[in-house]
Amino acid sequence: MGRDQAKQTITPKGCQLPVVRTEADIDALTNLSQEEKAMAKDNLKWVMPSDGLWLLASDPELQALFDVYELGCEVLLAPDSQFIPFGPLNLICNAVGQYTGSEWVAATGAETTARLIDMFEKEDASHQRLGMVFFPDSACWTDE
Repeated sequence: MGRDQAKQTITPKGCQLPVVRTEADIDALTNLSQEEKAMAKDNLKWVMPSDGLWLLASDPELQALFDVYELGCEVLLAPDSQFIPFGPLNLICNAVGQYTGSEWVAATGAETTARLIDMFEKEDASHQRLGMVFFPDSACWTDE
């Protein structure tokens, strides 16, 4: 499969994968066969809307595999989730984003946690503590 680099976003590090959100975006992909484009369009109906999965639409089989893998991990980790403020998976996701320098993961994790703190009504869960997650010796933490 050849790639038409002229139609890709050029960055200082080279070509960047396009974010594929719509069927028109899929039709614009020059590296996919008609069969792959049909699969990518089918994937749009059921993959979780996220930039990560939309980037994978450049390879519909990988996108489908990754989505199944992600759902399988969520089932194995249930009832924990990255969306439960201060839960183990939430803290891991926030830490991974922070320590790998992934601005998208770090910002999304922090914003999601901040929005959900009040909904879960967890004792001792506060916006102040969210800001102090990476300071384990802070006075705001208890022995628990």
